[in-house]
Amino acid sequence: MAKEQCFIIEPLDRLFFRGNYSFYKSDSSSDFVKSVFPPSPFSITGLIRSLLARYYGWDGSSKWDENIISKLGDGTDLGPLDFFGPYLLLKEDNQFHPLFPVPLHIIGHISSQKNEEIVDLDYLIPSKQKYLSSISKDKHDRKSILLPRRSGNYGYKTLQNYYVKFDDLERLLSFSSESLKNVRFLSENKLWQKENEIGIEIDPTTNTAVTGNLFSRQMIRLENIVLCMKVNGIDLLDSIENWCNRIGGEGKIANISYKEIEFPVIDKIPPISTVSDNFTITFITPAYLGDSLDEVMTFLSKKFGSEVIGANIGDILRIGGWNAVKKEPLEVRPFIPPGSTFFFDEKNTSSLKRLVSNKIGKLTEFGFGQFLFGKWERGD
Repeated sequence: MAKEQCFIIEPLDRLFFRGNYSFYKSDSSSDFVKSVFPPSPFSITGLIRSLLARYYGWDGSSKWDENIISKLGDGTDLGPLDFFGPYLLLKEDNQFHPLFPVPLHIIGHISSQKNEEIVDLDYLIPSKQKYLSSISKDKHDRKSILLPRRSGNYGYKTLQNYYVKFDDLERLLSFSSESLKNVRFLSENKLWQKENEIGIEIDPTTNTAVTGNLFSRQMIRLENIVLCMKVNGIDLLDSIENWCNRIGGEGKIANISYKEIEFPVIDKIPPISTVSDNFTITFITPAYLGDSLDEVMTFLSKKFGSEVIGANIGDILRIGGWNAVKKEPLEVRPFIPPGSTFFFDEKNTSSLKRLVSNKIGKLTEFGFGQFLFGKWERGD
């Protein structure tokens, strides 16, 4: 752990981050429009840049002048800025504890009788037998892959909606039976609540409800959780306390501070000598590596100089955004979700030495594509 300057974002109310699905008056569906959480890096980088622009003298409505653009970029061009996150921080014992998604090659049984306690943990590893599967755009291009299998005698389900502190994450990535003991898993149900609500349309001429015009949505209320974002490339700022700004699709108010906190050193490539020959990479923020699984596998194999022999990938995230300069939506792209783990069985030292950051893929300056190294071992 080290002292790091971070933006701390603490909502004062519920939050709503709309996903990439329709939310229009003409929709016939009665389903609740769900809020996406944790939010996309696009949402938080936009918030922080607007905040910094005000700090540098922006009036909140006019175009940015050249001085601000030189410091903060313009539109989707971030200029000198390089973001990391957003991360979740658990407020506990008067301290902030960073939380990270559980790697998806960790499996276990969720006990309904023990308050969602995780028991009987195990690792998934690539199988020895190869299977044919079409993973490219060409349906005739069938490639052999190694499917996940249990390393031990038992295994249940991936822990896609659970989080751990950094010390526990390091142990999980070290791949040993001892590392699976005494890990504290935190269910998202204990970190935030999902609240459904019904809204009505108000006629501005009469200030009364419009008959039949209802809408439904799902909001997020955090429980001892705040958001954190780190950014490189900004001028040295004074300590900032209690800035207020609107956040999310409903414009809810959040308290924002810029201050020093204890944070693990996760924004640098570790010494290559510490990377195992059989290594994994686990993403801790969403990653855009290509538009198909074939593109993803090809990109990773070239990046690390070693073939990807297996993977545990969560549900693909479809993330777009809003270009505030051009006043138009950003293209919706498929992102690899946090927690997804990729397996390699040969360390290419020269390729690893060429890595300049532990963020890979496109849009990394927004915080996308951050990963951590781990290890794995072949089972019997």
